[in-house]
Amino acid sequence: MRRIEVQERDEKNRELTGKVNSLQRELSRKDKDIKNLRDRLSNPSQVQDVRRMLEDPLKGLHAEKKKKSGSGSRTSTLFTYISLSRVIN
Repeated sequence: MRRIEVQERDEKNRELTGKVNSLQRELSRKDKDIKNLRDRLSNPSQVQDVRRMLEDPLKGLHAEKKKKSGSGSRTSTLFTYISLSRVIN
């Protein structure tokens, strides 16, 4: 009986550890996005790009996707847009 309880507890601990690790990775990505936005906003030549992205998010995403060639750039830009909206609001 005790052995079953220990196994259940260990399984629950593994699940929770996985969730915590996932949330930490997500938080790290969002922190990185916010840092990138702050860097972009401090650079006058890129403020126009950020403004365009805020005015028309889909157009901004399309423009960003053309500039970057890596996979996941559209997703990264979407998180950047969401993060920027939160920073401004």
